[in-house]
Amino acid sequence: MPFKPLSWPAALWKRDSPVFHCLVLGVVSGLWLLLLPNPLAPWERRFLDETFRWRLALKQAPAVDPRIVYLMITDKEVAEFHSVSEEYAGIARLVDEATALGAEALVFDVVFQRAKETDALILYQAVVRSRRVVLAEGWQETAGPPGAGQRVRSLPFKERLLPAGLINVEPDPDGVYRHYAYVQRHEEHLEPSLALTAYCACQQIQWPEDFKSLKEGRIRWEELASDNVSMAVRTLDSKPQLLNFRSGWLRSDPTSFGRITPAELHAQYAQQQGSTNQTRPAPLAGTVLLVSYVASGIADTGPTPFGSREPLVQLHATALNDLFQHRFLRTLPGRLESLLVLSVVGFGWGAGFCTRKRWLALFWLGMTALWVGAGLFVFCRYGLTLPVVTVGAVWTGACILELVRRHSREWFERFKLRRTMELYFSPGVIEHVLAKPGALEPQAADLAVLLSDLRNYTSITERSRPQEVYDLLNRVYSIDTRTVHSRNGNLIHYVGDQFAAYWGAPRPEPLAADLALAAALEMIVGLEVVRRELPPAWQGLFDYGIGIHFGPALVGNVGGTERLDYMVLGDVINTTARIESLTKLYGVRLLVTRQVRSKLSRPPPARMLDRVIPKGKTEALELWEPAHSLSPVNFASLTDHYAAAWGLYEAGKFLEASAAFAALARDFSDPPSRTMAARCQEFMHAPPPDWQGIYKLEAK
Repeated sequence: MPFKPLSWPAALWKRDSPVFHCLVLGVVSGLWLLLLPNPLAPWERRFLDETFRWRLALKQAPAVDPRIVYLMITDKEVAEFHSVSEEYAGIARLVDEATALGAEALVFDVVFQRAKETDALILYQAVVRSRRVVLAEGWQETAGPPGAGQRVRSLPFKERLLPAGLINVEPDPDGVYRHYAYVQRHEEHLEPSLALTAYCACQQIQWPEDFKSLKEGRIRWEELASDNVSMAVRTLDSKPQLLNFRSGWLRSDPTSFGRITPAELHAQYAQQQGSTNQTRPAPLAGTVLLVSYVASGIADTGPTPFGSREPLVQLHATALNDLFQHRFLRTLPGRLESLLVLSVVGFGWGAGFCTRKRWLALFWLGMTALWVGAGLFVFCRYGLTLPVVTVGAVWTGACILELVRRHSREWFERFKLRRTMELYFSPGVIEHVLAKPGALEPQAADLAVLLSDLRNYTSITERSRPQEVYDLLNRVYSIDTRTVHSRNGNLIHYVGDQFAAYWGAPRPEPLAADLALAAALEMIVGLEVVRRELPPAWQGLFDYGIGIHFGPALVGNVGGTERLDYMVLGDVINTTARIESLTKLYGVRLLVTRQVRSKLSRPPPARMLDRVIPKGKTEALELWEPAHSLSPVNFASLTDHYAAAWGLYEAGKFLEASAAFAALARDFSDPPSRTMAARCQEFMHAPPPDWQGIYKLEAK
């Protein structure tokens, strides 16, 4: 069904338009995002992980600061440490050599707390000598109010060595590490993270003396600007920040941090000590070394956007890199996300131009692809994360709602059309017409046709008001229609007081004759109920006849492109009408032909009344009267006597036949016997030539 786009004012307020539905959806979704948690947050996080990987695959990930280098303590070094004292001595050697090689800072992602004072003294002395070491501390939560706990310090001495930063990092709700808290609040105090402490050490900033707390959870400090002359003010949100991951651990390119092992450090130190060139710059000048264990079994690993078991030292390195490069990822505030969700209104406007469901699906697919591309572009170019999944989900919901709206509208229109057509056509015809609307190719079929007619209709009309006649016809037609439909029959038409139906098309029906006869028998029962409920003046006038015939016909649409009518064409219709009219001649309610009786699966009791050639026909019809609810109780005996009388009639013994039929008319009050007796009287005076037991009617 085609859908025409509306102008903006009309589309915005018309309730049956996609724009209005999208407006409602956008407002509801926006209010939800403002007041309640986003139910699509897990999918947003997963899409963010994919965005990190896409940015790297497209070579759009920015390079990391080359000053940040991992000093990795691997399996080889751990194997050489036979005791804690040897381990601490080895770490002290790394501190001394890195300081001599010009490292700007050594940042330990390790809390040294296992050794006694005697074993840890060598490392303590190395840290004091270097004055470039940033130690790690942890915060261990304890029972009590939020934030209560105790500090886990490096080195077991009373004097707390500074600078030191917290290494606690909390994962997102799905267990993946994406955010980093530069500042943590514990026991009403702000504590710097390891990355912030390392940055302060490089910039010669003192915590907390050089920091000022601002409103809305932001901290502020001053540092030397890039011109090395003026001072620049920097601010940082104390809430966890989204880390700007560049790549995973196993890569070796500008998007990943440099690495150095203790063996390489020892080699560089030995080379420097043996060099006579005193003007040669220190190999690690300006470098920030992040010291971490990456040995199997003791490395601190966890899931990040680039893997399920990544060394978590990357979190501190990435956070420090973001501080160095001033390249933080940003997320939209909740209010802007809510406003962005309202873009679904524009989606609804565009959907209004998609006149077909297929085009609507393609429009949704194209818009979703553009939105995903826009999210990736904005992320790569500006470091801004958009609610791609949320907006895309709202668009998808709008598309589904629009498809449902159109489908339900089409269904409702079809339902109304079907309900309307059911008032004029039978269910079988409706199915055929709806399947092939406008088809003019006729269908050949063998049909059982039933036709009924009211008697004395003219007299009833003359003696009654039009409304009374109208109500009577509606009662009669209601019985006829309900009976035919209950047996899968199809109506032909209502014409005045005449009713016609058929079985066998548009679908073949092997039991067409059985169904037609069953419908006729039920009609007699229903019409007799109508007779008993009529006013006494009408009961004597109300009468009817039913005829059934079986034969070939054409069924289909008749007409032109302007108007079509589903009709049955064929001699079977005219013949059935003649048979029904003969019920008046014989004074019976129901007549069927031999063609009908031969098609019955289980023929009921019936008597053969006559063989006639109707006026205008050339072939004889064998007429049968089946037993029905108004048949006499001695119908079987009547049938036998009637057959004997008809045998005399067929043999041309009209005198004996007349006497036999007259006796039946008298003893059984049988109208057909009365008719046959009168005919025999005529034939006694003027016998028909070449008599074969077939009577040719001269009147319809």
